[in-house]
Amino acid sequence: MQINVCGPPACSAAPAFSVSSLQAAIPAAYGATQAQPIAKQAAYNQAFNSNFSDHYVQNVDATVNPSGVGQGVSAVKITLPGSGYVATSTVSFVPMDGVQPTQAAVATACLNGVQAITVTVSGAGYTAPPSVTFTTPKNVKGSGATAVASISGGGVSAISVTNPGCAYTGNPTIALSAPACTINGTTCVQATATANVTLGGVASISVISPGSGYMKAPFVILNPAPGDPGKGATADSMLAEDMVIGMKNITEGFEPLYGRMNVETGE
Repeated sequence: MQINVCGPPACSAAPAFSVSSLQAAIPAAYGATQAQPIAKQAAYNQAFNSNFSDHYVQNVDATVNPSGVGQGVSAVKITLPGSGYVATSTVSFVPMDGVQPTQAAVATACLNGVQAITVTVSGAGYTAPPSVTFTTPKNVKGSGATAVASISGGGVSAISVTNPGCAYTGNPTIALSAPACTINGTTCVQATATANVTLGGVASISVISPGSGYMKAPFVILNPAPGDPGKGATADSMLAEDMVIGMKNITEGFEPLYGRMNVETGE
């Protein structure tokens, strides 16, 4: 880079430097060349001719509401079923940022769902994952459980619960579709599995009314009925337009020779 310094008369016609003009031009140039921020902030309003409010993402946040406007609760996922519950718990939503919603969300909890599935015989001859069907024996009640199977080497390697269902009084029976033996010489073996219901655990939470005006996914609190010994159940909520984010961190270390800061990012 080369800088030429000149004086009058060659530079006498140069316009005077204007700080205000520069300050006005920078946001316009930024808005014309950059994408809008995922987490809305008021500092970007001039650049994008918008009306954002400050909407920061904390390190502990698992989701972010990129719209920057209030949302309703779209789903609630059980993270720990807890134990000892004998009656349906009351579900409460507490705003994470202290800002009260326009309308509070309403949800109901259901107990005793399928929490795990054990593959007892992996089978052989599967060229595609088998379908998984739940049925209840004569003396068992409950409904709603669904699951998907995975295969490896022609056998069923795992079965993952996609919906635990609820109100089961015992373990439902699992039926897996038969293997497709399309290769000559393949020995077909039917896979089998067993379901495991956690009695006394919270299986699922259904959103009855999403509410409105939540800027962040609210805390979910399960309140057992008076005298109910149940405890330990936890759950996370998600807003209608939430994006799931990975946990990010910045590690600030110092290199050993000269003490210079060495900043690394990770997740």
